[in-house]
Amino acid sequence: MKIHITSTPETNKSLIQEVIEVLKQSKGEFFEFVGLDPMEEEDLNILDPNLVNQKLDSYELSLDEILSICSKYKSINKIHTDDFLVVLTGMKIKEEWFSAFRKRAIFVDVNNWETLINNDRKYGISHQIFENIFQSLIGLEIEGDLDPLIHKDRPIGCINDFCDEKRDIEYKLMTARICPKCLDRAYQKIDNPLLIKSIQSQFESIRKLLMTNIENIQDVIPPIIIKNNGKIYIHNTDLKLEPILRATYLLFIEELEGIEVQKVHERVLRLNTLYKFMGSKRYDDTKFPERFGYRVKLMSSISEEEQSSKIKLTKEGYFLADRKVEDDSFRGLVSDIKKQFIKVLGDDLFEHYIIKNLESKYKINLNKDQIIIEIELPKDYINN
Repeated sequence: MKIHITSTPETNKSLIQEVIEVLKQSKGEFFEFVGLDPMEEEDLNILDPNLVNQKLDSYELSLDEILSICSKYKSINKIHTDDFLVVLTGMKIKEEWFSAFRKRAIFVDVNNWETLINNDRKYGISHQIFENIFQSLIGLEIEGDLDPLIHKDRPIGCINDFCDEKRDIEYKLMTARICPKCLDRAYQKIDNPLLIKSIQSQFESIRKLLMTNIENIQDVIPPIIIKNNGKIYIHNTDLKLEPILRATYLLFIEELEGIEVQKVHERVLRLNTLYKFMGSKRYDDTKFPERFGYRVKLMSSISEEEQSSKIKLTKEGYFLADRKVEDDSFRGLVSDIKKQFIKVLGDDLFEHYIIKNLESKYKINLNKDQIIIEIELPKDYINN
C-alpha cells in the first residue's frame, strides 16, 4: 500500500521528506512512502475555484473544501484507489481540525505543533497521518454525526480521542494506544490481522521517536490522578488496578521519598487502612500481613503476656504473630502493578510511574507536582 505525501504551495517542501524519514523508521512491511512535489497555486485554483485571486495565507478553508481538494488531487494524479494521498497544509482550516480524511485522501495541518507537543512537529504530523489511515481503514465516521467510537467526552489516550485540549493530544501521542473497542472494530473491518499489527508498529515507532527526542520527559508526562475510591488515572485513563494493588501504589504516593525494602513490612497497618478504604468486597484484614510473611493468630491461642507485645488487627480477636522473611511475597504486588502499567501505557511511558527498587528503596520516581489527589485519604489505621 503506497502512501503518497504532498503539500499545498505555502508549505516548505523539506517537511515532506522529514515526515517520510520518520515514517520509514517503522518495521511495518505493508506501506511504501512516496514523496510528491508540492502543489502549484494553479493546481489549487483548478481544484477549488473559490481560491482564485485569494491570498493563501489568509483564506480559511472549510473541512469540505480541503477534503475535496485532496480527493480531486488524488484523482487527477491517477493514484490507485487502494493507496492513500496525504496533503500537508499550512492554510487555515475552519473549526480547528488538525487533520481529517475522506475515503483514502487525507490532510494534516502543519501549523502550531509547537504549542501542542513539546517536540518537533514532524512527529505529530507523522502520527496524524497514520491516525487517519487507521480511521479510514476501519470506516470511522467523522463527517456529519461523529462515530460513537470517537472518544469525545473523555479522552482516554486512544488513537480515536477527539482531543479538544493540548494535554489530550500530547497524551495520545505518548501512549500510541488503540483501545479494545477500537481494536475490535479494526479486526471486523480489516481482513488481514498482520496489517493491524503493522499499523500498531507504526504508531509505536513514532511514539518512541517522540519520547526519545524529548529533552526532559518529566516536564511533559501526564500527572497521576487519584479519584473516588482511590482509583488511579494517568490523565484520563483508568489504570484499572485491583484494590489491593491500588492500596499498595497509594502507600508509595504518600511516601515519595521511598521506603527501605527491608522495612516495608512495618507499614502493614497503613496498607490495611488503605486497602479497607478501597471498599473492596474482597477486603480481608489478613491479606497484607500474609504478603509480608506474618502469621495471624487467634487471641485465644496465645497468652495475655504475648498479646501485649503483638499487633492487633481490625479483625476482632486476631493478632500478628511471628514473621518469616522467606515467606514475604510483597514484591509480587509491585510486579503486578508494573504489568498493569505496561498493559495500559505501553513499553516506555510506564517506566516513569511504576514502583522501582532504587538503592534498596521501593520508590515512585515522581515529584508532588505530578500527583493530583482529588479525595481525602484516611489518616489512621481503621478499627472496627
